[in-house]
Amino acid sequence: MRRQSAVSDLFNGLSKDEIKGIAIHPLRNDGTSYWTEETIRQEAFAHMFECQFDELRYAEMRKYFPRALSEFEKIMKGL
Repeated sequence: MRRQSAVSDLFNGLSKDEIKGIAIHPLRNDGTSYWTEETIRQEAFAHMFECQFDELRYAEMRKYFPRALSEFEKIMKGL
């Protein structure tokens, strides 16, 4: 689970809850989706930051989101 939980989480958000993998966010108390454009960006940033410290997670992020990860790395180098 550790290896693919970030990718699973992002696929769940990007698919508007259609893809349900090993890691998802439950619906909010009012029955609406956790996912918005803002939460997708926030979760992607958090997962990409986190994967910088874990080779397995980094490899999965690079496999499924290579352009987004590359952009994230450019942002981080610019800080």
